[in-house]
Amino acid sequence: MERKIRKSRLFILSALFVLCACFGFLFRGGTLTADAAAVATPKYAIPITYTTWTKGNTSTATTGSGTSTSFSAQIGQYTSSTYSVSLYGSSASGTGTWNGYIRSSTVTIVLSSSSGSPTVTVTNSSGTTVGSGTKTISLTGLANGTYTATFGDSGGWLVNNRQYNQAGFDASFTFSVDQTAPTISGASTSSTGKYTNQAFTVSASDSGGSGLSALYYKTPGASSYSSVGSSKTFSAGSTNGVYTFYAMDNAGNQSSTYYVYYDSTKPTGVIKAEEGDTLSSASTNIAFYYTATDSGSGISYLQYMKPSSSSWETYSSGTIISKTGANGTYQFRAVDKAGNISDIKTIVLDTTKPVGVLYSGATAVSSGAKSTASYIKYVASDALSGLQTAYVQKPGKTAYVSY
Repeated sequence: MERKIRKSRLFILSALFVLCACFGFLFRGGTLTADAAAVATPKYAIPITYTTWTKGNTSTATTGSGTSTSFSAQIGQYTSSTYSVSLYGSSASGTGTWNGYIRSSTVTIVLSSSSGSPTVTVTNSSGTTVGSGTKTISLTGLANGTYTATFGDSGGWLVNNRQYNQAGFDASFTFSVDQTAPTISGASTSSTGKYTNQAFTVSASDSGGSGLSALYYKTPGASSYSSVGSSKTFSAGSTNGVYTFYAMDNAGNQSSTYYVYYDSTKPTGVIKAEEGDTLSSASTNIAFYYTATDSGSGISYLQYMKPSSSSWETYSSGTIISKTGANGTYQFRAVDKAGNISDIKTIVLDTTKPVGVLYSGATAVSSGAKSTASYIKYVASDALSGLQTAYVQKPGKTAYVSY
């Protein structure tokens, strides 16, 4: 019996946990099913163009006309009604000022009237009816373009057995759908996709119909965006770093975020001995390598020019140039992602010993020769790195001194 009770309690607790999880999900704003096509927009009060009229047996008279977000009309002999229209997407979020465009393929039209329920008919720019209804009309799958909605009502009464009068109105309003976000040129949707070290211009355009509202930009280090009409140019010498952009159209569509990385700082490179010490001399007789760093956009590639070559080749950072390699001048440089080129670093690999010629007077002699000339001299030279110092050990001395 106790085992059954424990199992029942466990089942109840499990069920309560599932229910709490579901309620927690709902209270956090989640939904068990998602409608990816649903677009919440502000609720707009729509201007209506209207004409009110009366008719007799043989004549019609206009009693009023205009464009307003609400109007009143006589319907029949003793009835009148006030009309207004609101419009939003698949759902409403707050209110907005109407500028003629909505950024949703689903449009909800709500016709309010104090009396009666006239039918609203909606057609596209080709005159094809896309929907109709009374009070609340939901239109789905609308393409970009302009739509016209019409509605009207009237009522008649018998004046006498010869006269029949009518009173009513005709009304219409238009709205345009624009679901296409603006596009931006001169920048990249990747923060590492557009580098430059020159003046640059970023432009925005809109093809959806509502027109571009503004281009927004944020400079490196800025905490907020600034806005400009349709393009912004940044001159050479601007602040280094990432520039961020997006654009809005008049329907409220927002573009993707775009980036430009401006970098005017050159990379820096060093030549190091194989063991890692920086070589300060312009020549060496030991193995060495080149490496570079960049504080901005980052290193793109390294190059080197080998002895007896006139063209740059790709070089992998840290690749050892052996002391058994070709003697001569090696040049290195680095290029960053913005196109800045470092100063060239040059070093001469020289593993060939200098040569010297001993003279007895004006005559060259071999090592160990004896001289009776009035003078002797030594002429040294080096074909690669150049001669640094010549030394001589004089008779009776044990040390060499500079010569």
